[in-house]
Amino acid sequence: KGRIIVQPFQFNYQTIGQNTYTTKLEDTTVIFPEGSVNTTVPIKLSKFSRDQLSQILPLNGQNIVNKQTLFDSVYVVEPYDLQFSSNIQFQIPFQELNNDQKNVDVLQFEPTNGVYLKLLSTLDTNNRVLKFQSDTAGVFVFVEKS
Repeated sequence: KGRIIVQPFQFNYQTIGQNTYTTKLEDTTVIFPEGSVNTTVPIKLSKFSRDQLSQILPLNGQNIVNKQTLFDSVYVVEPYDLQFSSNIQFQIPFQELNNDQKNVDVLQFEPTNGVYLKLLSTLDTNNRVLKFQSDTAGVFVFVEKS
């Protein structure tokens, strides 16, 4: 298993430089607190659909959560085992969650143990975004609350 995920298709991504603190990919914003990117390894923020995720995770020897409960936006920060010195913050527009943001759990795939961890999230109704944070890179998915 490598530190970069194998992707056999076209997808949107953004490379984050060492002195970049805010990056946008389509309408999603990711904020890297100053000093959190302290590596010479390029960091890549990618966006996939749930169908693309269901193709790539098995190729990388990993499992996917129940596809029926997944929303269509999946974000990946690579290398996925990268630890940040402080939390990176995501702001996902409500429209990516079918404007059903109250019914969403944010999960982060933990590749080392092959499990999904639930992250705390908050709703910013003024800016119409779902916010969450993590101190580790990885795969971030959105599922319907069970």
